[in-house]
Amino acid sequence: MGVTKKAKITFTCSDELKEELQKWANRENRTLSNLIETMAEKAVANEKVKSQSHDKDNRG
Repeated sequence: MGVTKKAKITFTCSDELKEELQKWANRENRTLSNLIETMAEKAVANEKVKSQSHDKDNRG
């Protein structure tokens, strides 16, 4: 299995939020890191769509 080099980031959150995220990751048989990466990817994709829509509206 190849090793993928990825950037590492750190963020802080409450213990309660971490526990809920860990439960979610466990339900999906994922690591916490993978769950959060997937959430971030979806958020960035949604933001790109909103940004493109906003840009089109401003050109109108």
